[in-house]
This record gives sequence, C-alpha cells and structure tokens, in this order.
Amino acid sequence: MAREGVGAAMAPAAAEVRYGIVGVGMMGREHLHNLAHLAGEVEREQSVRVCVTCLADPHPESLLLGLRLAAELGLPPPQTFSGHRELLDSGLCDAVVVSSPNMTHSEILMDIIGYAKPHHVLVEKPLCTTVQDCEKVRSYSGQGCAMQCAC
Repeated sequence: MAREGVGAAMAPAAAEVRYGIVGVGMMGREHLHNLAHLAGEVEREQSVRVCVTCLADPHPESLLLGLRLAAELGLPPPQTFSGHRELLDSGLCDAVVVSSPNMTHSEILMDIIGYAKPHHVLVEKPLCTTVQDCEKVRSYSGQGCAMQCAC
C-alpha cells in the first residue's frame, strides 16, 4: 500500500506577487479593490498568488480607509507606512502601484527606479507633470524596472 502523498504528483508552489500601494486616496483604494478581485481570480489558477502586503500614505486618515477597505474585502491587513521610501525599505513588495498626487509621481518613480531591489511599477496618469520629468523617468526606467502607466 502506498502511503498518502508518496508517488503522487506534487503541485509546484504558487508564485507570489506582493503588491504595495503608494497613495491610498480614492484611486489607491480603487487599485486595492481591483487587486483583491484579481487575487480571487488568480487563486483559481493556483499558479500565482496575488497579495497586497503594504500601503503608504502620509495621511493617517487615508491609511485607515485603506485598512478598512482591505478588511471589508477579506484581505489580510497590509503593513502601513507614512511614505514610499519606508515601503521600499520594508522589502514587502515586488510590484508598486503609484496612485499618489500627480506632482509626486516623478520623485516617487525615481526613488523606485533607483532602489537597489528592482520593482515592477504601475503608475496612475499622468506619468509626471512636466515633459522633463517624463523624459528623465523614461530614460532611467530601462534599468531594471518594469513600468506601466495607467491611462
């Protein structure tokens, strides 16, 4: 008699994509909602696991609203940070959603691009608020950072 589990095909461990959201205002919470939906969809595939591990926002009220929404969506409580640099330093995410105020995109993107660990990035439109900042981000983004701009 074969023992249970021995000789049976073992399913490979699911890959995990850990998301952090920078800016948890209206659009950040919309991304949280969408990622929760995506997590439910890919859970059926069992080849990848999507989770929101952290939120960053300098406004405590926005972080609280993000935590409440995560709880309503049945997500584990994400770690919270008052700024994007602390989020990056935490090592808790592989992909970063930038949904902060438009005038902060350039600084945040340059910090993500220049960070020692590469991250995938989805940034809300506009990419930046000046052509010069867009060119700077574009020229540096090919250096280990996969970036998408939401339109």
